[in-house]
Amino acid sequence: MESQDGSLSVALAPSAVPTERFHVMPRAMPVPLIEEIVACFGASARRLQAAGLDGVEIVASHGYLPAQFLNPRVNIREDQYGGSLENRLRFLRDIIDAVRTKVGREFVVGIRVSASEETDDGLQANEMLDVLSALNADGTID
Repeated sequence: MESQDGSLSVALAPSAVPTERFHVMPRAMPVPLIEEIVACFGASARRLQAAGLDGVEIVASHGYLPAQFLNPRVNIREDQYGGSLENRLRFLRDIIDAVRTKVGREFVVGIRVSASEETDDGLQANEMLDVLSALNADGTID
């Protein structure tokens, strides 16, 4: 449901930090909900594979949820999903692992990122380079 200013009344994010892009005050996601969403990514990829597609692209760009977890200005969690780059990468790595578990190595798994989100609170190019270097070292993305 939209409020008078056009923002949505409910949004979920790593932390209760509003962003320039979405103009909402999100609710911080509890760990069980994070785990549920990760499992849904895997289940969705499996359905795409069953439908005959050759691959899937995980969208971690444009300030969407995986990008929010990567962003130290938006993700101010103090648990295993926040703080260090390693912790902020956990949500995306969990998604990639869930997808790979459901579809196997023969199914193409890609990732879409924004090199720079071009906003004051968005991910910057040097931060995304660190993310991509870490994911490349994992060897789980095609």
